[in-house]
Amino acid sequence: MNPKLQQLVDFFKYQNRLKMVHRNNWDKEGRKESSAEHSWSVAMMAWLLTKPVEEELGIKLEQNSILKMALVHDLVEIDAGDVEAWDKSGREAIKNEEMLAIEEIADRLDGTSGEVYRLWIEHDELNSVESKLVKACDQLCPLVYRIVFGNSYQGTGMNRAKLDSIFLPIVDFSQVTREIYLSLATELEQNNLFDL
Repeated sequence: MNPKLQQLVDFFKYQNRLKMVHRNNWDKEGRKESSAEHSWSVAMMAWLLTKPVEEELGIKLEQNSILKMALVHDLVEIDAGDVEAWDKSGREAIKNEEMLAIEEIADRLDGTSGEVYRLWIEHDELNSVESKLVKACDQLCPLVYRIVFGNSYQGTGMNRAKLDSIFLPIVDFSQVTREIYLSLATELEQNNLFDL
């Protein structure tokens, strides 16, 4: 096989391991959501919210970058693992591992390594509207998941005030994402899914 194609095949095998990284969300049968499933949900949400955010902000967003960013934003979890949104110290502690992971991922890819690395850094640094939209969707998707599957925050210490303090700064760049967040947070409250 052509060496460049072999490199891609090797990467496809590697990236499939994202299916084995489990998040802190589970369905009604007790099966945990994988980071690969989450990334797909983020990509779908970001794609469908691109137009409403463009209309609200009066700008044109780079949808290809949004979709690619959604696909790569959690690849580092293959090697660095996943940390819950409310675990601030855990998030800080894993920063170096994530940076090493994205550098190793970029090394695995020859032709697209620069783009994968750039998109991941852009998402991490939130230095564009595209990255802010993907990050907002990254935070909104778990709320949708918890509502759909009745998965409560019991035992996490997460209440509405704490959720607001974590999520509102992320979604506030746009009235569209803020409105969706407020609706979902209210639904979590109405369904008694917060930790008491």
